[in-house]
Amino acid sequence: MNMFVLTCVLVSAMLLAAAYGIWLLYGCVSKNPSLFGEQPLPCTGTIRSFSNTGSANGSYWCIQLDDAYGQQSEDIAGRCDSFLQRLHRDEYQLAQTVCRSWADLVHRRNAIIQCVSPPSLAGLHISLGTWGSDENLPKCLKEGASVSFAVKTINVQPSMRTAPQNLPGQFTDAEGMRFYPTLWVLAQIDFIDFVSPTGVYPPHISLACVAVQLEEDEVGATTIRATT
Repeated sequence: MNMFVLTCVLVSAMLLAAAYGIWLLYGCVSKNPSLFGEQPLPCTGTIRSFSNTGSANGSYWCIQLDDAYGQQSEDIAGRCDSFLQRLHRDEYQLAQTVCRSWADLVHRRNAIIQCVSPPSLAGLHISLGTWGSDENLPKCLKEGASVSFAVKTINVQPSMRTAPQNLPGQFTDAEGMRFYPTLWVLAQIDFIDFVSPTGVYPPHISLACVAVQLEEDEVGATTIRATT
């Protein structure tokens, strides 16, 4: 492995470990419904599937929030930025430091680092996982079905990735640029009339993330160099 790449990955890993330690110590939980602006707290969504998951035989399933929240996603990200600066400054600064180390990793100068809407093509949503053929599809996953839930708390969680990674289903702009998250702002939820088919993470809505904007091809090339 290239020594520079290895050093950057190790630095990122140490910074992420520090961020995770702070998260464990302080819990990083608060009630903050105002993050949703003038909209009432979301309480329903619609089950959708997406085929752009990188798997030939699988689709990504989620519960999409109503369009009203998608239209406010930039405003929600701005509110999350203020929320982080007021209540989670240490985690925010660590996330920005990790972003800078990721930019160094791909030799990107003056990279944009900011709190942005989640880069998923699904918009604001609750993840239900990736599932394959109809034979293995949980019965609860019915395209177009409405699901009710209640928002419990807002918290923050650092990304556990030690380097930027190109994931399927993420937005890439016309110039080939993507945002790569290092810290998430999450709304934890309880389902009211639905049992989630996956238990990897507690059900949540990713409201925003602190992320660095990098060129998709640069990240892909760095990943190849790191694994050869």
